[in-house]
Amino acid sequence: MHLLVTGGFLMVALWLADSYLDSLSGTGSLRQYIFHPAVSDVLHRVQSIIFIVVLIIYVWRKSAQRDSIARSLDAALEELVKERNRFAGLLAGIPDAVTLQTVDLKIIYQNPSSVAAMGEHSGEYCYAAYHDRTSPCPDCALVQSFKDGQLHKLVRQNTVHGQDRCFEFLTAPLRDSSGAIVGGVESVRDITEHRRAEELLAKRLAAIESSLDGIAILDSSGLYTYLNRAHANIYGYDSADELVGKGWQDLYSVEERQRLEPLIYEGFSRSRGWRGEATGKHRDGSSFPQEVSLTMLDDGGIICVVRDTSERKRAEADIMRLNARLVHKSQILQAANRDLESFSYSLSHDLRSPLTAMYSAAQTLDDLYRPQFDEIGNTLVETILNSCEKMEALIESMLVLSRITKSDLKYQEVDLSELAQTIALELAQRNLETPVAFSCEEGLTAWCDPSLTRILLENLLGNAWKYASQKEHPEVRFGCREEEGKRWFFVGDNGIGFDQQEAEIIFKPFQRSSSATHFPGIGIGLGTAQRIVDRHAGVIRAQGEVGVGATFLFSFPDPPATS
Repeated sequence: MHLLVTGGFLMVALWLADSYLDSLSGTGSLRQYIFHPAVSDVLHRVQSIIFIVVLIIYVWRKSAQRDSIARSLDAALEELVKERNRFAGLLAGIPDAVTLQTVDLKIIYQNPSSVAAMGEHSGEYCYAAYHDRTSPCPDCALVQSFKDGQLHKLVRQNTVHGQDRCFEFLTAPLRDSSGAIVGGVESVRDITEHRRAEELLAKRLAAIESSLDGIAILDSSGLYTYLNRAHANIYGYDSADELVGKGWQDLYSVEERQRLEPLIYEGFSRSRGWRGEATGKHRDGSSFPQEVSLTMLDDGGIICVVRDTSERKRAEADIMRLNARLVHKSQILQAANRDLESFSYSLSHDLRSPLTAMYSAAQTLDDLYRPQFDEIGNTLVETILNSCEKMEALIESMLVLSRITKSDLKYQEVDLSELAQTIALELAQRNLETPVAFSCEEGLTAWCDPSLTRILLENLLGNAWKYASQKEHPEVRFGCREEEGKRWFFVGDNGIGFDQQEAEIIFKPFQRSSSATHFPGIGIGLGTAQRIVDRHAGVIRAQGEVGVGATFLFSFPDPPATS
């Protein structure tokens, strides 16, 4: 409209101006030239008006094109701003650190995650900002993307705040409308925890694969989706792949399935699991006993753990047979013990009676007729009396052994140091003519039967006292030493000692070392000591050297733990 008004005004002005000029040079008036011009003047004026009209139309079209271009440009700029805002919003919402870089690796954009993780580095070169380098990294994935125009991924270990972290770099080139690479985008993700989870998962999977038990996962339809090698082997299959996709029902007979299904369904409805015994079927059709543990997952799947109990069942059967034999042997031993008790009773009563009569007769014979006996007669009477006394001592020793074997143990904490000092005092009082230097370590205690332990120390200390008595300075000691984490109590002396080769023999009843034959005794003391230690489930051993001395060591098991 503006152009039309302007055009109209120009045409009127041109008409008036041309009329005015004609009036100045011609013979007519201005009014005549305006309203009644000559034909030649009209043609001339029409040509000028046509030119002005064409010019106006041309200018109008150009103006219209310019307005259209301006509107299109404004719309394009508005869309570009919207796209930029959408793109920036999209990158801002990505948790990974994203940067846009030029082809020479200058950072031109960082999303908030990148700024938070690495700091603001826009306008800097990435290799200088992140790695303090003067040139690109040799393994830079973005450089590779610039070279081949492809996507690239790189996993690298970096140290961040003194901690080793694992990062994944994803890079891609950016192209213009002609397809030329003008920059690149780099996304960095911290995958440290992901890697650790993968490593942990791999270890757990390795543990499952190395398990002797069969472990499997079934879907809600009862089909195998995973199973370890042991699970396949238990059923006679060489590979787990042979069972993937098959149902558990294929591994059991029809009768066993009918028995198991109600039990399993009841267990799942009550506690989302079931555990019990079943009879599986090998690939060759043979059956075997097993233990099964089933756990239902949230998605309806099932974790199944199977253990072949064939060996255990055979072992249980063997144990039952062994127990039966042990019961039979126990009955035999009980009968033997009854016989031994009868024998002990015979020793105590039946043998002692004639022995007492023999000793009394010999004593009376010695008292009444000694003056009438010659030297040989007196020797014979003394031999009879001494033999009776030895027989009495032998019977008494055998009865002691019998009581030790069948007596009940009454465990308590016993102060061995105090007990040893008491026994040593008694021995010193009985042997006043031979003073012995006795040393005892204080505070030694053990969990044992006090009565039997007293007999044990009486025998060991009595032997030490006896065999050290002939030394010029006899010594006996009681103490404790530790060897390989075990406490060993010991009784040692500096007496006659014994040959170490006889260390096993001297613990047998009525057996004595060759160096002790000139000392009184019947060889029952060490046998008694060994039986007492055996009753406590302990160990006793001997160390000796002829002419130097002997040491007897014994150990008791540790006391039971108290809660």
